[in-house]
Amino acid sequence: MKLNNLMAIGLLGLVISHQAIAGVPGKPVMSWMQANYDNGANISSTWNMWWGTNGESWQLSANNHQICSGTLVVNEKNSQQAKCTFNLEAGIQELQVTLCNNDGCTTSDIQRISIAGSPNQPPQIALSVPATTNLGELISLTASASDVDGAVARVDFYANGALVATDISSPYAVSYLADTVGAVLISASATDNLGAVSGAEATLDVTACSNCAQPPVVDITVPDNLTVGDLVMLTATASDADGTIANVEIKLDDVVIATLTTAPFQVSWLAVAGNHNLLARATDNDGLVTSSLPIAFIVQNDSAVVLIKPGKPQISFVGEQTMTDGKAEFNLSWNMWFGENGSSWRLFDKGLEIAQGNLAANTPNAQSVSTLVSITSAGQHDFVVELCNSDDNSELCAGSNPQTVKVIGSGPVTGLSPWDYLDNSEWLARKSAGMTGKNVPYQNTSGKMVGAYFVEWGVYGRKFYPKDIPAANLTNLFYGFIPICGANDSLTGTAKSALDAQCANKQDYEVVVHDKFAALEKNDFDVTGKWDDPIKGIFAEMYRMKMTYPDLKIIPSVGGWTLSDPLYAIGTQAGPRAIFIKSIIEFIDRYDFFDGIDIDWEFPGGGGANPALGSSADGAGFATLMQELRVALDELGARKNRQYELTAAVSGGVSKLSKVDWERAAPVMDYINLMTYDYYGAWSQTYGHQTGIYDTNTLATPIDGFNVNDAVTYLTEQRLVPAAKLTAGVAMYGRGWSGISGGDVNGPFVTSASGGTAIKGVTTEGFWEPGIVDYKGIEQYMLGGENGNGINGYSLMWDQTAMASYLWNIASGTLITFDTARSVKAKGQYINAKGLGGVFAWEIDADSGVLLNAMHQGLGHSKK
Repeated sequence: MKLNNLMAIGLLGLVISHQAIAGVPGKPVMSWMQANYDNGANISSTWNMWWGTNGESWQLSANNHQICSGTLVVNEKNSQQAKCTFNLEAGIQELQVTLCNNDGCTTSDIQRISIAGSPNQPPQIALSVPATTNLGELISLTASASDVDGAVARVDFYANGALVATDISSPYAVSYLADTVGAVLISASATDNLGAVSGAEATLDVTACSNCAQPPVVDITVPDNLTVGDLVMLTATASDADGTIANVEIKLDDVVIATLTTAPFQVSWLAVAGNHNLLARATDNDGLVTSSLPIAFIVQNDSAVVLIKPGKPQISFVGEQTMTDGKAEFNLSWNMWFGENGSSWRLFDKGLEIAQGNLAANTPNAQSVSTLVSITSAGQHDFVVELCNSDDNSELCAGSNPQTVKVIGSGPVTGLSPWDYLDNSEWLARKSAGMTGKNVPYQNTSGKMVGAYFVEWGVYGRKFYPKDIPAANLTNLFYGFIPICGANDSLTGTAKSALDAQCANKQDYEVVVHDKFAALEKNDFDVTGKWDDPIKGIFAEMYRMKMTYPDLKIIPSVGGWTLSDPLYAIGTQAGPRAIFIKSIIEFIDRYDFFDGIDIDWEFPGGGGANPALGSSADGAGFATLMQELRVALDELGARKNRQYELTAAVSGGVSKLSKVDWERAAPVMDYINLMTYDYYGAWSQTYGHQTGIYDTNTLATPIDGFNVNDAVTYLTEQRLVPAAKLTAGVAMYGRGWSGISGGDVNGPFVTSASGGTAIKGVTTEGFWEPGIVDYKGIEQYMLGGENGNGINGYSLMWDQTAMASYLWNIASGTLITFDTARSVKAKGQYINAKGLGGVFAWEIDADSGVLLNAMHQGLGHSKK
């Protein structure tokens, strides 16, 4: 592990414990706090970890500056909690809890509060670094730092992002061993007494040298299970490959406690209570210095008063409740029959605190409470009681088992939820009758994804309804698209007006349905639908589809070409990201036919519909978004006893893929859907295979990295993304130009070809926008049937090198590049050969059934 990674988790990941813990802790959740404070004095905060592995230590940070910390008693998978009181400066403060054990750390969502007064001014810093040095030389890095409204607490120096050293007093200077040839980014950050940070950067050019001295190697250890008063031997090991060790310094809590010149490098220390950090610095006979990785450890105070965990509370049975005048009110009672008494209690509904109180402890007598609960939303409510004991520094709680209460809405609906009042008999009848059109049922013997995108607007002009989806042949159905409120400059016209209406009473970065009428109100899709069903429209059909095909994963896709603008802020800013994640989790919990989340951010790093958006921070932001979504989905899954999938539709071009931090993103994702289409299109006059598998080294694939194989090879070999997480995309449409001049009998892939504009046509032949035509239209009006070779002047062509199909009309100079059954089968064979996770298509309403059949055939699936 690199030093900068250790610093990023505050060294808490190396806490020494007497108990082994399996896995990182469950995610901590911060309790509600008011949004605005008149001043920053004596603010209190409480956090809880409801489900998952316990942590051993925690810290609370404000704007990434630690303000509270503590140790915890490990109690298997029971909940944990702590609270603290602190002072904060004026301005916007972002609070976040980090919970750690030996296996790592987990962070809470950010809690943002505003404190009145004048905000703290960040410090100023200037960095001084030599322009060049030789490999192996020890140089000085210096900085000047000041703070107009306080004091500089420390200056941290970094080399290529890894911490070199920290200086806490002026003049700020540290030594750096030049151990890397080439350009090294040196940076320094100054932190003031209130946690504000400013930085500076410089470049150091390190050149190779002959006969360079080798720096020493050093490590340090400390015994486990330390308690106050133990006489501890702190031991360092040091060696030098081309010389001798001159001395070893042992630093405890940033103070040198011994300088040793001979081995063994040991010093005794009388343990004192608290959190400590330890490192060793070795200097060799050439004057080169190396520091060990720091070790953080805890010395327990056996004489301290130990909190006793209360006995487990039990919630009394509560039957179904019915809302009247918009709410259901009822008494909820709980008892703790045996065990240690608690001094306080809290009641939670789906993880949100809704009531609390204090108690008089009277062990061993039982404790009980009855409280009035007021519920304003119908559905399933999961109540949990926590009974707690606390002191000034920590809190220990016992949680009850969840008590589920069904709350039925008032009005004409007698059922609890869409699962109760929606009738799927029409769907069952269609399933029994068999597949329609050219769709043939296949047995998915490979277990790979066979997915497709369904679009909300398809129910209008295309008249493609949910009942037309060949659900029996799909493992995944991606619902396009769920929009995000906020600035959406890429969206225009009626689509923008519809979104503005939906977002009128929402805050920026919340998700909503886009077309409310189509999604929730249109009631002519299924004859079993009733006029007073609370949920109608496409969403009601999704429920019926899920009832009929329970193994089908239905996943909302967030973003898309014209709806990606807010994702740039969500990926790179903690506040918008927290709002978005909370909103999308509530969305899929409310419409619980959904089985996960698909992010279609087009594109991290820029190059999407809005040319003003995109930065170098997007790639890391994408990974952070994936990580935090994974935590949120796992928490929802634990509460709902379900597994949710996390996927993303990403560019199939290497240039855009290279901008994403896949090392952090891929491990938490189920599938990465490579959009291996749209490589070429009528937005330019560069002709090529829009969905080719291989590079041809000809003008048919003129841009490097614009083919399936280049994308897969880059991710699996250079970025080490597991092949099984990658899926390849099928285009159920064609892209094309007309009026191209200078082509030959094989197409326009010659230097003499030029010109051409986007193909156009009528909707009855599959044209819905310039430059694009549905596969249905191609099959009927250009191919002459699924097995046709071209009609109306078109000739079907096959590029054996690219494994790509296209149509060429030399008379009109028209090129259509698209997927056929032949090219789709070739993709399936490629997917099997490379061990990829499956195949998906955009978009299902454009297919006659031929391409989805070919997706199965290419994967080797047999007909049912």
